[in-house]
Amino acid sequence: MKIAFYTEPAWALGAITTGLIKELHKWGISGHLLSWSNEYSPREWEFLNKTYDRFVVTPCLIPQRLMERGIPQEKIVVISHGRTDFHYAKSCNYDWNKFAGIGAISPMLVQHAKEMGVNREVKLVQNGIDFDFYYQEPSSTLQNIGYGGTWSYINHFEST
Repeated sequence: MKIAFYTEPAWALGAITTGLIKELHKWGISGHLLSWSNEYSPREWEFLNKTYDRFVVTPCLIPQRLMERGIPQEKIVVISHGRTDFHYAKSCNYDWNKFAGIGAISPMLVQHAKEMGVNREVKLVQNGIDFDFYYQEPSSTLQNIGYGGTWSYINHFEST
């Protein structure tokens, strides 16, 4: 099986995906990371569609982007990492039964998917493989006191 992870290659999603690709290789599954920031030609999308059995993405607006480029919804697996993923996906009116699979990284997100109208099983999945990459021992002393915050707040969920 060949899987394309169509995602952000840097930051947390990149680290999660890179670790997962290495683990999948041990099981004979070929995985590749495709940057959602890159522009691919129609010919390249045709090639990618022929090459990969599954495309793993977040459920927000990315599946719509793939389907517009010729990737069948039946080849797309969506994995939610946050509430906003399902919130923005709702505006796309997906037929959730056509996705190859749906997952979420926490029980709260599995429940939120149901609340947002996902009418099929949402599998609880682990958020990555290699958790020690960013590990750091908690500080044993308090040396600085500071404040972090925002000047404004928008609740994206108040209408749901």
